[in-house]
Amino acid sequence: MFRTLAVFTLLTLLAGCQALSYQPPTGDDTASITFTSDNIAVQPVICVPGSGFRSTSMALAHKPFQSEFFDELNAGLRKAESVTTDVSTISGSALVGFILQERPREGMAKRCKTAARFPVQAGASYQAHFLYEGGHCGIQIKDASGAPLADAVATPWQCN
Repeated sequence: MFRTLAVFTLLTLLAGCQALSYQPPTGDDTASITFTSDNIAVQPVICVPGSGFRSTSMALAHKPFQSEFFDELNAGLRKAESVTTDVSTISGSALVGFILQERPREGMAKRCKTAARFPVQAGASYQAHFLYEGGHCGIQIKDASGAPLADAVATPWQCN
């Protein structure tokens, strides 16, 4: 009886955690977005209207050097060098961002949130790149060719 209850509780918790992460849309009204950083561990997020910012199922990894060990460790921690998912294009725009929460052994913790809104078209591909320089974080949105998207606008951390 206790074992059954423990298994049920564990499954319920896992299902609850999955419900809080971003669930990509399906169908033709979607665009692809790839999140990247300059080797900084950061969590990509996507605005889901009415639900707030939702974390992607994978985070971006920090990899001190090339090693099979770090590849396996990051895979187990659900981290990768880039994260690709789909966003809905029905509203005509997407709001995406990053959350940085780094706790070094010494010194000040690095914490910041940054977001940008940009127009999206069905079938298109985009890249959101996290920037961190001089204690400030930012976001750069690029199109499929790698060119900065002129219509991308940094926005306050607000998802409605």
